[in-house]
Amino acid sequence: MTVASTTQKVSYTAAAGQLIFPYTFKIYAATDLEVWTLDVNDNLTLETAYSVDGVGEDSGGNVTFVTAPGVDVTVTIKRVMPLLQSSDYIENDPFPAETLEDDLDKRVMISQQIQEQIGRAPKYGETSATTDISIEDPTADCFLVYNSTADGVINGPTVSDINEVAAAAGYATAASGSAQAAATSAANAATSASNASTSASNSQGYATDASGYATTASGYMTTASGYAAEYRAQPVYHDYMNGCIVANVTLSGVADDHDLTISAGQFADSTNTKLLTTTSGYTIQIDAVGVGGMFSGYVSANSLYYIFGVEKDADGTIDFGFDDNTTCTGIPSGYTKYRMMGWCLTDSSSNIIPFEQSGDKDVVEIWMKERMLTYSALSETSYTELAPDGTLPAPIVEQVLWGATAASADYVHLSTDGVNAKTIFRAASTTNTVGAINELYDITYASPCWMPLTTSGTFYYKTNTSNFELYTRAVRIKR
Repeated sequence: MTVASTTQKVSYTAAAGQLIFPYTFKIYAATDLEVWTLDVNDNLTLETAYSVDGVGEDSGGNVTFVTAPGVDVTVTIKRVMPLLQSSDYIENDPFPAETLEDDLDKRVMISQQIQEQIGRAPKYGETSATTDISIEDPTADCFLVYNSTADGVINGPTVSDINEVAAAAGYATAASGSAQAAATSAANAATSASNASTSASNSQGYATDASGYATTASGYMTTASGYAAEYRAQPVYHDYMNGCIVANVTLSGVADDHDLTISAGQFADSTNTKLLTTTSGYTIQIDAVGVGGMFSGYVSANSLYYIFGVEKDADGTIDFGFDDNTTCTGIPSGYTKYRMMGWCLTDSSSNIIPFEQSGDKDVVEIWMKERMLTYSALSETSYTELAPDGTLPAPIVEQVLWGATAASADYVHLSTDGVNAKTIFRAASTTNTVGAINELYDITYASPCWMPLTTSGTFYYKTNTSNFELYTRAVRIKR
C-alpha cells in the first residue's frame, strides 16, 4: 500500500453506553495502538480495558471497550509504531516487494508519529536564531525563567513567591485607595471647618462634623500606612539585580583614577527582604571618606575594595561607597540594608586599575584593561593547588579567564579538581602587551577558556616549563 494520509490519531466524545470507536488508519499489530481517556489521562491496557480488530487493514478497524467510558469523556486512539526494523533481507534471495513496501510504510508512519509529538511541543518562531537551549532539572512549584544570558532555562520564583507578589499588588492598590479616601475626607473636613467659621448659628454643628471627618481621615491614613508597611514587607526575588553597571570611565571614555560611576537600577538587599531602587546615576570617589567614598578608613595602594549600594534608614535614599570586605562591616551609621555591586583594585599610586563591566544582572564579567599579573615563577610539573593571591575577590568569583607568558616554550595545564585539565595552552611566544597578536595566548595552539574555581577560590596548575607567569584577563563574579 501507499501511505496517502497523515492521519494517525482520532478523538471522540463518548455517548452514553458507547463501546465501539473506529480508527481509520492501518496498523500491523494490536499493540500498535494506544487508547487514552481524558478521565483517566493514561494509556489503557489492551485486552483488559479494550480489544482491537482490523489489524492489517488499510482502512483501519475498531477499538471495542470492555466497559463503556462515561458520557462526554474524550477517547483518543493513536498509532504508535515500535522504533524497530525486524526484516532481514538475504543476499540473492527473491526480492520481497511487499515486505519492502511494508518496511517503507512503517518508516513513514514512524515519521508521522514523531511529527505529531513535535506538533504538541512548544517551539520558537521560524525566524528565531535561538538554538541549544538547556533546561534545568525541575524543582517543585517553580516557574521556568530564562537565565541572565538567555541561553538556558532555570527554575525561577515559586508559586508561593508569585502569590505573595500578587498579594503585594493588592495591598498597594488598597493602600492607594485608602490614601485617596483619606485625602477626600481631609478635604471634606476643611470644607466643614470653613462653613463653621462663616455660619455662627451652626458653628458648633460644623465643628463637630469637621472633627468627625478629621477622625475618619486619620483612620484612613492609619489603614493606608498599615497596607504600605505590609506591602514593603513582602519577599523579593532571590538575589535580584537589574542595572547598576559599575564603570571607571568618564563620558568621553577615559578611565578615571579615583571615580567610579554606577548606573540607575534595582536590586534586592543582601537578605533578600527588600527591593531597592535608584532612578539616576551615581558617582563614588575612592579618595573620599564616608557615604560616596570609603565607608571606613582611607584608600591604600595595591589593595582590593568592594563596591556597595546602601539604603538610608530614615528616608530610603540609596547611596553607594567602598568597603574592604564582602559583608560591608564599615556601613555608615544610619544605614542598615546593603548589596555588593562589584569590586576594584588599586595600583602602587592608590589609583583604580582600569576595568570594564559586561552585563547588568547578578552575574557579570569584569574585564581588566591592563593585563594583571596574578602569579609568577610557576614551575611545578604535577598538579599543584594555588590559593587566592589577594588580587582576586575569591568569595564572589565564579570563573576566571587566564593567560600566561613564559621565557621559553612550553605548555600550561589548569584544572579545577587537580585531575582533569579544564584548559591547556602554550605560554611560549606570548606577550602581555595589550593588543599584540599573541597577547597572553599562542594563537597557533589554543584559545582562552573560562575556568571555574573551587568552592574555596583555589585551582590547580602544572607545566613542563621552568618558569611562567599567570595573568588575569577577566573574571565572572556573583554580585
